[in-house]
Amino acid sequence: MSLVRRLLGRPEPGPLHVDAPPALLEVAREGPWPLEPSAADPAGPLRVAVVVPSFRHGSGGHSTLAHLIRGLEARGHACSAWIEDPERCAAVGIPAETEFATKPELVVRMLERLHAAGRLHGWFTADEAFGQNPGLRDWLGAHSVPYVLATRNDDLLRCPDGHREQAKVLATLAGVDASGRIDPAAWERRSLGYGAHGERIYDWTAVALDPTGLPDGWGHWLLVRQQTAPTEGRSTTERAYYRCAGPSNTPLRELIRVAGTRWAIEECFQTAKNEAGLDHYQVRTWRAWHAHITLAMLAAGWLAVTRAAEHAANQAEKGDPRPSVTATTTAMAITPTPATTPS
Repeated sequence: MSLVRRLLGRPEPGPLHVDAPPALLEVAREGPWPLEPSAADPAGPLRVAVVVPSFRHGSGGHSTLAHLIRGLEARGHACSAWIEDPERCAAVGIPAETEFATKPELVVRMLERLHAAGRLHGWFTADEAFGQNPGLRDWLGAHSVPYVLATRNDDLLRCPDGHREQAKVLATLAGVDASGRIDPAAWERRSLGYGAHGERIYDWTAVALDPTGLPDGWGHWLLVRQQTAPTEGRSTTERAYYRCAGPSNTPLRELIRVAGTRWAIEECFQTAKNEAGLDHYQVRTWRAWHAHITLAMLAAGWLAVTRAAEHAANQAEKGDPRPSVTATTTAMAITPTPATTPS
């Protein structure tokens, strides 16, 4: 990764992203699986293969699988997880000391390795499956890693005065003035550049939260992203929510920039799958999986460097793309609105 960054002319890493690909299931026969195993079903129990979250710098898990496994085991499907079958783990080369862990726990282990190597720098961002995990947030705060983590609209957040409100309620309070009328000045419209469906323009605002438990001099905010107009066929605009923490002087545009970079990991996945065969494998052994993923990402890195060099060679003729975060209104950076108890 360091070599790719240097070749791309980016010696400093960008925001650190984490995401989880779809679960991989090993099915030993065709046809539907019975929910309850029985003597009439000679095929045996459903077997769930190992799932590993994906993790990368600069483009910059959650416990669903665990609940699935426990649900199957509760219905009589023994040893649904490979990690709980020592003989099978040994057969495919999984180290004996490896234990089952949720995706957020695996991410914390990866972060710990980066921290120990002195390579953990900049912002961290992830989707709500990780943003909902308090253990991951606590680790980031304890190691002074600023973050922008997606969260649910019903996430209960603590305000500076100590009361708790859902994210969607705080977003509504932030968008009105003292008289209860909609306040356009509370929202800032910014473009995040171009995506698969054209330019990504949204309205943004931030609400101050209780910073207790974070490093001294840090702030804690709810960042809200809102559509500029309803989607065709809908009467209301959709919103997305992010829990953010970082130095108290962090401007709103920086939180927006980090939130916007999370899309890049999806593009990275798609490119690596289409161009380098990232997902063209079958899980056979521990070493084979790591070898395939490593070679596929090396190939994807080579393609990225080659494309960047080609762009640089034609820069004078084609010009540079627009900045990734562009203000589309004349409003200056907005001071996060403090959350107060509704009257």
